[in-house]
Amino acid sequence: MKIEEEVRETLSWKPGEILVNRTVVMFIAIQPLRRKEIIIKASLPVRVINKCLADPALFAQITVDKLVDHKPLNRQIEAFKRNGVEIPYSTMADWVGLVAKALIPLGTIHLKEMYKYIYWHADETGIAVLDRAKQEETPKGLSLDLPDR
Repeated sequence: MKIEEEVRETLSWKPGEILVNRTVVMFIAIQPLRRKEIIIKASLPVRVINKCLADPALFAQITVDKLVDHKPLNRQIEAFKRNGVEIPYSTMADWVGLVAKALIPLGTIHLKEMYKYIYWHADETGIAVLDRAKQEETPKGLSLDLPDR
């Protein structure tokens, strides 16, 4: 007999639209012969980042928009608002930081692989970066801080 259910919602991304995925977990009560009633709960799917509303597709979209397409978070937030979803700036910024932290092991493996070679090719094209300290010009931004080998 079903006695309760737990509902979890996550925000997801499908090109051009944001979705709400709903996972429903049921609690079921069973009573084995001549024994006390037992309550069983199905397990929830594992989240990429614990207690976070976003799912991997949304993390990927926000990260690609920010780091590949150079779309600032405030412009992404406005786009989400036009689709009826309000995400605070601090939340989205935290998500980007959590994604970066989650990718550290992959980055470490990538660097170890790169260090096997003495010659690297890279796209060193800078992008315009607004800097309040430099009112007259918009400097090009390029920062590459690699740890010592």
